Amino acid sequence: MTAKKRYLAVVLAALMLPSLAHAAPSLEVLLRQANIQAQKTEQGFYKIVVEGEEDTIIVFAKEGKLGETEISVVNIYAVALQMPKDFQPPQAMLKKMVALNDDLNYGKVIQEGNMIFYKSTFLLQNADSHSLEIELQIAHVWRNELRRQLMPFVKE
Repeated sequence: MTAKKRYLAVVLAALMLPSLAHAAPSLEVLLRQANIQAQKTEQGFYKIVVEGEEDTIIVFAKEGKLGETEISVVNIYAVALQMPKDFQPPQAMLKKMVALNDDLNYGKVIQEGNMIFYKSTFLLQNADSHSLEIELQIAHVWRNELRRQLMPFVKE
């Protein structure tokens, strides 16, 4: 193999391998860089206060891996609605949740027990403090919109 071919092979291999020089930042580092105060729970979630024009909410964020890969992601959760303990969502509410999921251009609506959340996920690889701030504001906006549209079903 000529020197030129070896050089080309090394360059191509370097392009195909994950970048070792630019490791993904951690969620904790991004929070520090953005000067965002957060409390870490025993379960590994960060509780983050997010202020909007009309209100202030708590958003939860947790770093993890994407499935069985080594790709680092952050999952963002914002409680949109806490339903009464024995509340059974009516069919119309479930249909509305499906329609909202179809309409969301980012994130999704999930139900766990008697809680309805806005949830989104972003990759850490190219994230920075500004992108984290945007993610938190998006969670705030969608949480409020989901709450506005789903609360009437619980009040009935």
